[in-house]
Order: sequence, then structure tokens, then C-alpha cells
Amino acid sequence: SQGGENHERMRKALPNASYVAFTGTPLLKDDKTADKFGRIVHAYTMKDAVTIIYHRSRLQDMTGGKGRMVAVGLSQAEAKKVIAGNEDKVKVAVINSPGMVTLAGDTEPLEALVATLEESGKFVRWLRIDYAFHTHQMEPIKDELLETLAGIKPRATTIPYISTVTGGVCEGTRLDADYWWQNVREAVLFAPAIAGLIRSGEDSFLEVGPHPALQNPIMECLSEQGRKGHYYSSLRRKSDESVEMLTNLATLHIHGYKVDWRSVNRAEGRDVRLPTYAWQKERFWLESAEGRYQRCAPLEHPLLGLAKVASHPTWQFDLDPRYFTWLDDHRFWDSVVFPASGYGEIGLAELCGRGPGDEESALRLRGKGSRRRSRLRSCHPYFSSLQF
Repeated sequence: SQGGENHERMRKALPNASYVAFTGTPLLKDDKTADKFGRIVHAYTMKDAVTIIYHRSRLQDMTGGKGRMVAVGLSQAEAKKVIAGNEDKVKVAVINSPGMVTLAGDTEPLEALVATLEESGKFVRWLRIDYAFHTHQMEPIKDELLETLAGIKPRATTIPYISTVTGGVCEGTRLDADYWWQNVREAVLFAPAIAGLIRSGEDSFLEVGPHPALQNPIMECLSEQGRKGHYYSSLRRKSDESVEMLTNLATLHIHGYKVDWRSVNRAEGRDVRLPTYAWQKERFWLESAEGRYQRCAPLEHPLLGLAKVASHPTWQFDLDPRYFTWLDDHRFWDSVVFPASGYGEIGLAELCGRGPGDEESALRLRGKGSRRRSRLRSCHPYFSSLQF
């Protein structure tokens, strides 16, 4: 659908927008690694970058409906043995890590191979797409892709470009239309690219995208070489983008990466050094015992809140519909009506002086005097009809 196409193009473009936020402003003063699109903003003008992202996604979308992709727990060598005899229909599309690859190809032969793997107990996870990227199914779009990208003018990158097409360093001037055809058609050499970086001394990796997806492959590559390292992400689904981005930036900062705080804060404030003397750790908080209780004590009951100092037993809690979401089921027109069962729960909790689930204790109080009944009835007219 047109909506689906636009969503995919935006998903492809998002890493670049996030990458600019981290390095193009720049918020980070140094950077070292990237996947497919992560470094595209340095190798091209913004117009050329958008041209590549748009047409690559548009043309690949035209190949849907004939193939599938699946992640399997096999090494590259094992995967080649599995697809032996079907190389013209199924390919190793992505080398994710030393023990994980992605297979892609024609639907029927791929499903038959995967069924055999599942029977043998191998890890299998189907990708929720009906495309076979990085296989022979991309051949129909070759000519149009080369034609639409013929006008791009790649330039030397300001920082090393690690390509998942070649598996190593690639000069920015080589990122022409033919390179992007190889990117679409050939296998993604993610694990070899990361392994090369680790061998060169790198141990920290920042994934720029809409949701973390590469942490396990990266950590597996580190583990294979007996190295420890750090993984960072940029965004996460169902989270506040600004908070997520700044939290991850702060994490990079505490691990020693230089952050341009003026760009982050959009201000020219002067840095002030913290005092070097030891903290005395003396408390000068003037507060009564009641005040501390109201500020720090845990709730005694979700519907009682905190006890108040008064001549009669009194509790106070905030009935906020944002937290008590079930209140939306108890509305009369635009007014929220607190449910009668809620008043009953409050009464039971008050009678036994304990938390939820103590109804049995409250029932044992039945018949032990009228003082508690009268006090309960005074809370709300509803209780005049209750018997304890």
C-alpha cells in the first residue's frame, strides 16, 4: 500500500535523522562506526542522500510477494551446507554474527529448508516481510536503480566508512550507483565488518535507528574475540524520543565520550567545576516526623493513601484517572463516579488497618461493637447499607 511504502521510506530515513542529531550537530565530537545508512550524510549532499534512500526503498518495495527471509542459528559455513543444491533459489542474505545468519529466497524452497532446521532443533525466526532482499529476486530492479542513482556524486568521507557491502573500510568516493546496486543484491557482511573493527581496537558501538536490533550480534562478535565492550542505542519504540536520545547521550558521556554540551543545551553557559574537597554529608533538613511520613512513607493501601493526624482515623489519597485507569469505565456523561466496590474496599481496609487482601481479618471484626460501624457509615452514605 502507499502508506506502507511511505512508512518503509521513513524507517530508512530515520537513522540519518538520528545520526545527524548525534553527530551532525554535532552532539558527539567523535564517532567511529556505522551500518548501511549511518554514514550516508557524510558521503553525499542531503539531496543525494534522500535520493538514494527514496529510490532504494521504492524499487525494493516492488519486489514483494514472491519471497521470504528468516534468521537462523547457523554459522556462515553451516548455512552454505544447508542450502547446497538450492543456491539458485535460496541465499545467505545477511551474516549477522558468528552464529547467526539470515536466509532469503523463493518462498517454497525456503520454507522446506527451514522446516528441516526446526525439526533438528535449530533457532528459527521468520521476518515479518514478504521480500527476499539480497537475492536473485532483486535483479528486476537493477537497471532502474542504476539509472535513477546515476546522478549522485559521492565524496570523500570525513571519518572512516565501514561498509557492510565489502566488510571493511570503503572510500567515500566509491559509493556510487554501482555500490548501491551491490548493497541491494549482495549479502550484508555485518559480522565481518564488526569483527574487523574489533580487531582494530574498537569496543564501543552506537546503533542509530528506531529501535535496538543489533545488540546481540555485536556482543556475540565481541565475545568471539574474547573482548568486552559497550553497546549504545539511540531510540526505542513506545518511548519519548527526546528522553531516550538524551539518556543514551548521557550514557555515552559517562563512558568517556566527549559531548558538545553547548549543542545539547543550545546555550552558551559557562562550565563550573565541582569542588574538590570531600563532602561533609551533614543534613540540614528541617522537617517534622509527620512531614517526613507524608513525603517518604509508602502507601498503606492503594485506596487509603497515607494516614493523617486527626481526631478520627483519616487517610488522604489522590484519585487521579491517569493512574487509576479503570475509572474510565465508571463515567456518567463527563463525570467520574467512584464505584461502590471501591468504597467497600476502603471500608474493609480501614476496619482492619492493613493493606488489600485482608477482608478475612475485617470479617472477623463482625459483631465486635457498633463504634466501627458508625465510623464507617460516616465516611459515605453508601455504607449505611453495608453490614460488617
